[in-house]
Amino acid sequence: LAPTLLLIWQVVSTLLQLGSFVDEPDGRGMTTLMAVTEIGHMQLIPLLLESKANLNKSNHQFQTALHLAVEKGQMEAVEMLSREGADVCAVNHRGWTPLIVACRADLHEIGRVLVQAP
Repeated sequence: LAPTLLLIWQVVSTLLQLGSFVDEPDGRGMTTLMAVTEIGHMQLIPLLLESKANLNKSNHQFQTALHLAVEKGQMEAVEMLSREGADVCAVNHRGWTPLIVACRADLHEIGRVLVQAP
C-alpha cells in the first residue's frame, strides 16, 4: 500500500478496534464507506464491510455508497458493492437509481454490472 493509504488504513482500523461506530455520518451524512468509495480507496471497502458497514445507508442527498461509486466511475467499487448486496434500486434525491446515474454519465460498462447485479 502507498504510504498515505497505509496511514488511512491504520487510522480506520484503529478507530474500528476502539469501537468507533462504522456508520457514523459526518456533516454531509457521509459514512466512512461512502467517503472511501467516493475517493477511490477500494482497499478499505472490505475492512469496512467486515465491520458491518451499512451498504445502503444514504447521505443527505439520499445517495448510497453505490450511487457515489457510480458517479465517480469507480468500477471496482461498483462490482464489490453490488456483489455484497448493495441496493441497485435505491433512489437519490433526484429519484435516480445507480443505473440511471450510470446511463446519464454514459458509463455503459458500469451499467452492465448493475443490470447483472444479484
